[in-house]
Amino acid sequence: MRYPLENQEVELGGRTVKINGFATYEVEGNPCHFARFTKVKILDWTFIVTPFDPKVETGLTKEDLNALQDSILDNLNENYELCDYLAGEYLS
Repeated sequence: MRYPLENQEVELGGRTVKINGFATYEVEGNPCHFARFTKVKILDWTFIVTPFDPKVETGLTKEDLNALQDSILDNLNENYELCDYLAGEYLS
């Protein structure tokens, strides 16, 4: 199943990146079910420019994107309330 990631803000090297994409998850367990995120796919991204940090970035490396995806995946799996909620929605 897919969980949408819309305008999610993530820190990367002291800068904030706004990403859009989705996370794939599966529901596991018996009798207590929980959702576990297995993959994050970033479809598009932009750096957030602030008056305090007006530097415009031109791109992210493949390693940057992988690091962002791994960070988002870890954060989603550590959000136990979200994982419980998604498992409950799946079972209803």
